[in-house]
Amino acid sequence: MDNDNKVNSTEVSVNQCHEEVLLFLQDEIKNLHKEDNVELYDLNTEYAKTKKNSSPLVFLILLGITLLVGGVSWGLSSWISKANENITVDWQDFNDLNLRNLLDTVSKAQTNYDSAVKNKVLITTEMETKIKQVTNQRDQDLFLIESLNLKNKKTKTERINAVNSSFNDQMKIIHDEYDLKLNEINTEIDEYKAQLAQFDSEKIESARAQEKALDSERQLQELERKKLVTEYETKLAALQKSLEDNQQNYYKELRESISQVKTEYQGEINSLDPIYKDSNADEIIASTKELEIEAYNAMQFIANNEISDEEMIAKLESMQQIYDNYQYLNSKLNTMTQKYSIPVYYNASKVLVDEMNSCATELIANLKESKENYQHEFDIKEEDYKIQLEEKNQDLANADIYYQSCIDQLMQTAKTSAILLCAESLEDISVYIAPKARYLIGDEGLNAEIKVGKTVKGRIYRNEDDTFRFEAERNKNDEIISFDLDSMVPGTVIKLLNK
Repeated sequence: MDNDNKVNSTEVSVNQCHEEVLLFLQDEIKNLHKEDNVELYDLNTEYAKTKKNSSPLVFLILLGITLLVGGVSWGLSSWISKANENITVDWQDFNDLNLRNLLDTVSKAQTNYDSAVKNKVLITTEMETKIKQVTNQRDQDLFLIESLNLKNKKTKTERINAVNSSFNDQMKIIHDEYDLKLNEINTEIDEYKAQLAQFDSEKIESARAQEKALDSERQLQELERKKLVTEYETKLAALQKSLEDNQQNYYKELRESISQVKTEYQGEINSLDPIYKDSNADEIIASTKELEIEAYNAMQFIANNEISDEEMIAKLESMQQIYDNYQYLNSKLNTMTQKYSIPVYYNASKVLVDEMNSCATELIANLKESKENYQHEFDIKEEDYKIQLEEKNQDLANADIYYQSCIDQLMQTAKTSAILLCAESLEDISVYIAPKARYLIGDEGLNAEIKVGKTVKGRIYRNEDDTFRFEAERNKNDEIISFDLDSMVPGTVIKLLNK
């Protein structure tokens, strides 16, 4: 098994460990045994040897030095004590020291107070400078708005309000930034002022008098420092004045430039967005404001009025296309930046066009209704006329029958088959042929003659409406042989010739 070689005990005896170490270090131990005869160093032995070399002279020297140092120390201490007992103290020296400390404290407080006052001046100057810049910018913007000559009061008021609102916001930012600083510096100044008020003025003046006597050099340096401060303050004031003058000159030149540009280009600017003054146009525009007319819609109009006439529908659709084109052009015009007369005229013209379309569609609707009414009346009258016409035709037919019957009786009495009806001209002569003889009239006609003083020869032809005409004979030049037309009266007998 794998556990047959397992060690039964994990404890190893000390002797066994010693034997193992000796086994491992046996070579080195052999070397040590070889060197057992080496002589070892012993400190106690060495000290015992040096004891024999000690001398009493060393102790005597050390004792003498100790006594000498002690005597010198005692002598110096006695001399210093006697000298201190003979020193005289003047109370005025302490007063001078206190005054000097007081003067230093006052000077420090005064310096802090002066520094705080200067900081306040700087903060106030910086705040006033920014306020002046913001105010100048506000005035400049308002001047520019006035220079634009805006006719729309609402637009002008909105721009002015925007400028004033921006000015108020900037002023609030400035005050929020500097009011806190001013409050802090004022509190600091009040504290230094209170410190200065606590000091005795007589002691301060005395200290300053002694300070002048004792420290003239420092006063000279202070005077030089104040002189330099004054010079730099003067230079700063001059620079500040120069800066303000430059700003004023800049704003002045800017206003002059704006005025000059306005004078040069105002006419051209006005022409880009003109204002028309026309009383007639104003009345028209005023009248359009009261109108509320829907946009033209041909399909809706056709559906609402049930128009079926194709020609009318085509015209209405054509009007719709024209109106759509007009609306498209007007939509482009409406995107332009004009604000005065042009937009007003545009809106009025659109209303007028819509009104015109409304009138046109109303007129078309009325025409359609009138046409339907007229058509209805026409249909009624047409029926009446047809009935009357049929009656008249019937009367005419009856009259024709009666007329022909009379003529036939006359022709039987006269024993003839043709008579003259009327002679309008030499070329227009109408004749009547008895029914029994009409078969004789073919396409080539039939020879005939009329006796009116003299015999007029010619031919009878059939007309397309089954009536008959007489054409007189012609000569070689194809001219009608003349005869007396007045002698041809209705009822004149016409003789038909078979050849």
